[in-house]
Amino acid sequence: MRRALKWTLVGGAGLGVLGLVLFLTFPAWSGFGAWIPVPEEAAPRTSVVRDSLYADAARGALKAIAEHRQEHGFPGITASVSIEGETVWTGSAGWADLETMIPIASRPVMRIGSTSKAVTATALARLLDSGRVSLDEPLSVYSDSYPNPDWSGLTLRQLSSHTAGFPGYEGNRDLFGARMTVCGCRTYSTVWESLEIFDGTDLLYEPGADFKYSSFDVILVGAVLARVGGEPYLDLLARLVFEPLDVTSAGGDHDGRDRPDLATFYETDGRRARAWRPFDLSQRWPGGGLVATSEDLAKIGNAWLDPDFIRPETRHAMWTPQVLSSGRVNEQSYAVGWRYYPEAGDPRDSEKISPYAHHGGVSKGAMSWLVVYPDYHLSIAVNINTRADTFADFAEVEARIAALFLDRIEDLR
Repeated sequence: MRRALKWTLVGGAGLGVLGLVLFLTFPAWSGFGAWIPVPEEAAPRTSVVRDSLYADAARGALKAIAEHRQEHGFPGITASVSIEGETVWTGSAGWADLETMIPIASRPVMRIGSTSKAVTATALARLLDSGRVSLDEPLSVYSDSYPNPDWSGLTLRQLSSHTAGFPGYEGNRDLFGARMTVCGCRTYSTVWESLEIFDGTDLLYEPGADFKYSSFDVILVGAVLARVGGEPYLDLLARLVFEPLDVTSAGGDHDGRDRPDLATFYETDGRRARAWRPFDLSQRWPGGGLVATSEDLAKIGNAWLDPDFIRPETRHAMWTPQVLSSGRVNEQSYAVGWRYYPEAGDPRDSEKISPYAHHGGVSKGAMSWLVVYPDYHLSIAVNINTRADTFADFAEVEARIAALFLDRIEDLR
């Protein structure tokens, strides 16, 4: 796409950026469902315990997510725990669809938003282990032509740690791309094609000099990995990540089509909900457009601790918070595809240290949270089919689940 397709603000004249984008995308804002009440009665619950050693922790975890759903008025919630590479518990509470009262256990596949970045990082780690890519070679090594020539000197490390200089969705200066970002009204068959939504925007700063969380840089990572692998991005994920781990639910979202196991996604307002309008997420698969169950996310998280799946040296490199050219660690302790806290407080006692890696995601009518505690070989995933008022309102239940299973792991040691 021509780089000339970008906007400039001119002294408040005309509609302004937001007004212009809203004007251009007005038809795409229609289509939300009618408001309906979130039922007050007790929601259906399910709990699958695959290791009786954790039965008590599982009962506590099911109680925690059911109370959390009720407290915040979420339509549905799912969670899963993996220990030592094995799924030990999966639970759910609430509804996948409020109009038909389908339990969330029947349609547990969720949009995972930016947790997709950790999935893309898993494919990156596998290609690093095979020697097919390097974190620090320029992108020109992998292709002699990019839609924006400024990208050729960037590295996979810079892109995957959000230090390359890309803006967020709100800062996109590509007029066509800004419209696509808001309306979600085009299907992309490849990630390379989806680069057109931001190829006309400029970098914000010299690569490596600062940090700006963005999905655009990870979309480019996905495109590069697909080109290196010689196959479509989703096929690459299947070969390198999903099939070896027996992950059967994960894939790319095309606004929910052809996925009968996909939950309905909602906007909520107190105790009311309405179905989220159609939105095609193929524009952002690597950075925010994948779907999966909590169980499969927890599998992927725990696989990072398996030396036969990802080499420990690679995990260490990718779980090291990245340092800017100024010499300071970036403001979010962001590593390569994950946030990592080497001296984090334990969920049970803030004075204890339990290092952990995590990634969260916010999507159209959904939130996702994946956490890995390497010292305990524990991975936990939680998902809801709406958006909470704040991410902390949603994610705080993970600490309750973690405390239960961490205690039990210590008892068994």
